[in-house]
Amino acid sequence: MGHEIHDTLLPLLFGASAGLHNLIQQPGGDQSDASVDAAAHLRREQLKKIAHWIDQALETGRRILGSAYPAELAHRNWADAAADTLQRILDEATQRRTSVQWDVSDAAKILSEPIATAAYRIVIEAVRNACRHGKATEVRVAARVQEDKLSLVVEDNGIGFDPQHVAPDRFGIRSMSGRAHLVGGQLLLSSQPSGPTTVTFRCPIDSPAADSSTADSSTAGEEAF
Repeated sequence: MGHEIHDTLLPLLFGASAGLHNLIQQPGGDQSDASVDAAAHLRREQLKKIAHWIDQALETGRRILGSAYPAELAHRNWADAAADTLQRILDEATQRRTSVQWDVSDAAKILSEPIATAAYRIVIEAVRNACRHGKATEVRVAARVQEDKLSLVVEDNGIGFDPQHVAPDRFGIRSMSGRAHLVGGQLLLSSQPSGPTTVTFRCPIDSPAADSSTADSSTAGEEAF
């Protein structure tokens, strides 16, 4: 999200601000009627351009906020929303050869909005990666809450990969890791070139800040991201 704000929203606001300052600094004084009309027309055109930039900035802001807080979570828990979204994604990609099994406890469905959003986004990205890159035919999504900590696990039977040699263009892993850290959690990966792959999202559910038990919870064979 930070990259999108930096690359799309801020340049629009900067352009609007610079344009307004340019109008303020334009000299006044005695001018003929013709020159006044020409200057007024120029300023109107500049104001139209600035208004357009601001409108674009507002629309971009709404889009970013919509991405941060998915509309799909307005009336449903994250697990049900993710299941519906993935069904549409897999159908559209003609990837219904992949079976997704869900095992989510009732307690794991009732999360704060930031953590529910992170869980929703991470599950969708992990399952998409399993289908697209891992060629998985079976994926299992399991989530539990124990001792006030969420443990969300996505396992697949795909071809796997080496977590220590992730390609620079694999933005999905960085995105999942960023979402996990944003809510005080951690993303763990366990895989090998012959498969399978396990993605684990662990997070305390009573505080947005990370604690030491979550930050150092990787085990043998897992890579923390």
